[in-house]
Amino acid sequence: MVAQQVNAGIDIVSDGEYGKSISWSRYVLERIEGFERRTIATEGMPQAIVGRDRREFADFYKQYDPTQNFVGMTGWAVSKPLKYIGHDAVGRDIRRLKEAATAAGAVDAFIPAVARICDMASDSRPGTSFRSK
Repeated sequence: MVAQQVNAGIDIVSDGEYGKSISWSRYVLERIEGFERRTIATEGMPQAIVGRDRREFADFYKQYDPTQNFVGMTGWAVSKPLKYIGHDAVGRDIRRLKEAATAAGAVDAFIPAVARICDMASDSRPGTSFRSK
């Protein structure tokens, strides 16, 4: 993917969503301990996170969501103190991106990150927060 970016004229490349083992916004769940998945028995995504792309490409997402384990998903709740456990994974991401950028002749590279973890641990959703002592 990095080579495709360079071939398209992008000189500062990234691994984007393809560098993640699961969906873009949920890969943090593999790197931060303390979340518990909550599910419901309906199809599709919760209305609160359905954007314009999901409305305009509903047929695509109807096929895509089951492949990503999104069917019946409501999200995650904080069930214990959050702890970062992704050191090896982020090291691997950095190494792979550097190797790909060098091989493709990119000028520079960056790794996008989900930085709004506080939204996932928000007190604004009753029953989804862990109160530390």
